[in-house]
Amino acid sequence: MDITKLFKDALNYPTTNWKRLLILGVFLVLVGLSEIVDSLNGTINSFGVITIGEFIFFIFIIVFGLISMGYLLSIIKETISNPENPMPNFDLIGNMVSGVSVFIVIIIYLIIPALITFVLALVTNSFSVLSSLFNTTTGSYIGDPAISGASLSFAVVLIIGLMLFIISCLLMFIAISILAETGSIAKAINFPLVFKKIGEIGWANYIIFLIIYLILSGVIIFISRLVIGVFMTIGFFMGSFSLFVTTIGVIISTLLIESFLNIFNSRAAGLIYNESKKE
Repeated sequence: MDITKLFKDALNYPTTNWKRLLILGVFLVLVGLSEIVDSLNGTINSFGVITIGEFIFFIFIIVFGLISMGYLLSIIKETISNPENPMPNFDLIGNMVSGVSVFIVIIIYLIIPALITFVLALVTNSFSVLSSLFNTTTGSYIGDPAISGASLSFAVVLIIGLMLFIISCLLMFIAISILAETGSIAKAINFPLVFKKIGEIGWANYIIFLIIYLILSGVIIFISRLVIGVFMTIGFFMGSFSLFVTTIGVIISTLLIESFLNIFNSRAAGLIYNESKKE
């Protein structure tokens, strides 16, 4: 595996079609702005009833979010099919349907470690430490053996839960690629198949890939937050225009950098998955 070539390709790929990068960025911006406007308007009334405005923004978030996820899946699919293929066109209906499949797979991979952790917490009675922390009338947090035992079990369960979540994310990265190649949710959640694909890539290669991938993603995220921070700083000195200036910064960051990051992620996922098909 030529890891340098792989990441050069993944980093260059988003810039091969600026039009589609910007279209994806618009969808991501619409999702973000829908959430911001919704929170600012406070469209849930005092009785907790969802208003028409709340429902509309909720629909916007779902639709644009699913289209974005579906389009990113199509990038993985095209990369697996033929890395030389250009960035795929948008197919709004098709992307939205694919986005539903991606969402289901993500939920399954996240809910499994959550359920296991929850069951472990119940079995070990770890939740008792939480109730003790909020009980300000006992006055004996350190010297109480029961509380100390609950604290230890809670810490152990928390560590196990974190490890399960990390493992689930490692598997999910390949699972989404299996979904892209096969279109089958059943195969994407077929854990033996996922482990087989990782084995064909090589666990050492896969771990090296993930480490570099996380570093590069972290750098891109840092740049995104830096851009927002610059606009926030400018807005700070503009008084009543501060919110407007900050919002412009968020839009620019999402439109260009966040869309770049998502396309980079999808391209990298497809390229590392292709390593499983090499002799």
